Amino acid sequence: MTSTSFPVALRLEGRSVLVVGSGEVALARVTRLREAGALVRVVEANDFVPSDVQGAWLVFASSDNAGRDADVFAACEARGILCNAMDQPSACSFFLMSEARLGNVTLAVGTGGTAPGLTGRLRREARAGLPDDIADLVHAYGTVRKNLAENKDLELPARRALLRWLAAQPWPFFRQPLDEQLRQVTQHSSTPG
Repeated sequence: MTSTSFPVALRLEGRSVLVVGSGEVALARVTRLREAGALVRVVEANDFVPSDVQGAWLVFASSDNAGRDADVFAACEARGILCNAMDQPSACSFFLMSEARLGNVTLAVGTGGTAPGLTGRLRREARAGLPDDIADLVHAYGTVRKNLAENKDLELPARRALLRWLAAQPWPFFRQPLDEQLRQVTQHSSTPG
């Protein structure tokens, strides 16, 4: 089955997130959500009532009880609240991804709920294919990109074309001094065609 999910990175700072459950998985979720700045509320699975989801922006059902987690999902669906029920793709309005944070770079891998046990392996193998200094290289790209975005002499189509060209440059390009990167961008922008 082809995944029809749409991967995004959510900004949770100051948002209300409900975790239903207890145990290691629920604790890990609570910890990670708080690190992201979410306002986390926890309800023990046995104490859950559908109205508990009211006011939540996002809900995690992590009870180790498939029936209870399905009830949490149903309560969320009835109220238009996003919900993820652990290990139950049919009771999820979103799927979690395995991630690696490398400075401002987040590498995230998912399987659309099909094989969550493989996401860690996929993430490690994808990470192994990137340069060790990827965060520095992305920062260097961002600096050149900002310079281009602030260049009012470039019309939008030309700026977009240069940004596409810049993104296609090999990693060693971004290890050069900034003035050399900008010189090459300028040279490329003045090249016909």
